[in-house]
Amino acid sequence: MTESTPIPRPLQDPPAGRARSASPPTPRLRLDQVCKTYPGSPPLTVLTRVSLEVMPGEDLALVGPSGSGKTTLLSIMSSLDRPTAGEVWIDGLKLADLGPADQARLRAESIGFVFQQFHLLPTLTAWENVAEGMLYSGWRRRRRREAAMTALERVGLTARADHRPSQLSGGEQQRVALARAIAGEPRLVFADEPTGALDQAAGRRVADDLRAIAASGTTVIVVTHNQELADRFSRRLSLLDGRLVADERRPDDGGRPVAAAEPGGGDPGGGGRPGGERRPDDG
Repeated sequence: MTESTPIPRPLQDPPAGRARSASPPTPRLRLDQVCKTYPGSPPLTVLTRVSLEVMPGEDLALVGPSGSGKTTLLSIMSSLDRPTAGEVWIDGLKLADLGPADQARLRAESIGFVFQQFHLLPTLTAWENVAEGMLYSGWRRRRRREAAMTALERVGLTARADHRPSQLSGGEQQRVALARAIAGEPRLVFADEPTGALDQAAGRRVADDLRAIAASGTTVIVVTHNQELADRFSRRLSLLDGRLVADERRPDDGGRPVAAAEPGGGDPGGGGRPGGERRPDDG
């Protein structure tokens, strides 16, 4: 596919009343024998034959020790990097068949990102920071503001929409970043250590927001080294030395988080400390 070729739209569910196809649903994300090796002397192999499927609306945590290949795998899954070998599909689209411009458009239209650092512009309010993430969507300012306010409502921050980052706790700032990631209604959200700069209570709130987003149909994939955080998601993938060594699914619990102790106090939105930030000795 050339860069000028329009990206085909993924198949949608048929309208109510129309017969559904007997074919199985298309995975939101599929990897087949993905490998990643960086050149050198000797070459450095980071991922080895990783295969997996993730369905629409799944929420999962990708865990593993430092250096296990988690961030590299996230970059490949989100089309930010290409595998040395193997194939990646998003909604049935083979990424290797898309040129750089088409991949960039796919990320803009279908993928949201949340990072450990909030990356909020200090001079903008919460809703303006969320709307800024849709700057290249082609939407008019009024539509972007409406989408931003809807996203802030989904993460419980409507009342803070006109506050600047310096007026928000760390937990609230990360929820603004999460609202920015979902404002354009992406099909996939990737979160790389989204609670790494937060304390326990604020981290739980962000994790619960991510699960709620998945319940609405968006696939959520979280990279974390935090085992308690990983326990709050429905599925856990474990990487070790670049290999997928475990794929565990939690028994259905009706959507309630598990392995979550009650907060010891403090504002859940702020994480119990000024700024909601984690101390170095928090682990």
